[in-house]
Amino acid sequence: MNQIKNIPLIILILLVVVLPVSGIHETVTASDTLSESSIPTTPIWSDLIGTENILVSCSHDGRYVVAGSNNGFFRMYKRTGEILWTYGNSSTSVTSVSIAGTGEYAAAVFYHPYPDIGETVYFNRNGTVFWKLPQISQLRNTIAMSENGSVVVVSIDKTLNRLNSSRAILSSTAMPKDICRIAISDNGTASAVASNSHCPWRGALGSISGVDSDGKVSYSYPIDLSFIDIGMSGNGETIAGIDENKLYVFDKKGTLLWNYSSSPWFRSVAVSSDGEYISAGSQYYVRLFNRSGALLWNYYDDKGWVNAVSLPEGGNFVLAGSSNKLLLFDKTGALLWHYTTPSDVMSVISSRDGNYFAAGTKDHVYFFNRWGNTTIIEEPKNADAGMSKTESTKDQPNATLTIQPAPLSGILPIIAISSAGVFLASINKRKRE
Repeated sequence: MNQIKNIPLIILILLVVVLPVSGIHETVTASDTLSESSIPTTPIWSDLIGTENILVSCSHDGRYVVAGSNNGFFRMYKRTGEILWTYGNSSTSVTSVSIAGTGEYAAAVFYHPYPDIGETVYFNRNGTVFWKLPQISQLRNTIAMSENGSVVVVSIDKTLNRLNSSRAILSSTAMPKDICRIAISDNGTASAVASNSHCPWRGALGSISGVDSDGKVSYSYPIDLSFIDIGMSGNGETIAGIDENKLYVFDKKGTLLWNYSSSPWFRSVAVSSDGEYISAGSQYYVRLFNRSGALLWNYYDDKGWVNAVSLPEGGNFVLAGSSNKLLLFDKTGALLWHYTTPSDVMSVISSRDGNYFAAGTKDHVYFFNRWGNTTIIEEPKNADAGMSKTESTKDQPNATLTIQPAPLSGILPIIAISSAGVFLASINKRKRE
């Protein structure tokens, strides 16, 4: 310390300002604060859009979110919460929604139960309707879209239709039973189809099938019970399906890799975009598996059903929606944060990088980040340059968008002594909401 006393003041000040601490390589980031488990969180924004069964999806980067309601409204948002446009037909219900991974296109199925008519409507990002596909069906048909939106698969009763962005039919495949769920790979060349003889009700004699880009059925795997939900990885290498009692995982050729039996009934399934992880929700449980079939962890919640699950690439996070809450887990199964919802969570989706999540309850859309605060990574300027907004429909619901205030930040001063001298460091540490 005598040497330090003899150092001139100006040199000491320079040492304080510019010299690093030896051996310290970590910085404080927002993700570091997630070491605490079960932290109550705050959504970045929320929007009241319906009264029952809100369906959500988002672009791969989480920049754009779409939501459909039982009131017949389909809405697109920016991740900041800004409503870009709303399209609606109040005499229908939105029964399926999809958005291209790029966020450039979106589509929704509008269904009228009496007299069993509906239509699939395909939009570009500014809300312009590119085409409509009328349908007469007793089923609530489903839709899925490739990463760039150039391939759209739509189910109508027992038929799987593949269309392009101009509405030209690329292929039409007749399935032996009613189609209940569909999924598509990023490049649009592979589709997975879950069907059974009593869709949309649970019943016997179900199957899961693969359909290639030519519309040919490449495989079909029969089961004794109906498939409730399916998922496919972005690369098309892994397909997962659930019936009431089992989780089935297949490769792209339809080979059954493994299955897992559950005493509580399954309700939801999701596959990571790289195909390496599968999550399943059932009554009381959230589970994460790897592609080899190892159960990595399970989480028990005695409050009811896990209606929806989603996970990003690499399985680094699992978002689960249950009867009255949202739960975010890390890859090890640690509960990072939770959010209590006034009504049941019906659907969830995550961005590919796991930074953003959207959820639909019976009446609201919610948007979160993984850090559990209200921060949004700043978007590039003029990200929507050249995008002309269309007028919303006259019968659209009144927007009740709620955007939470941004978190405060503070400066935490730290004084440390290294072998090189004395220095002063200030670390920006986010204050949790």
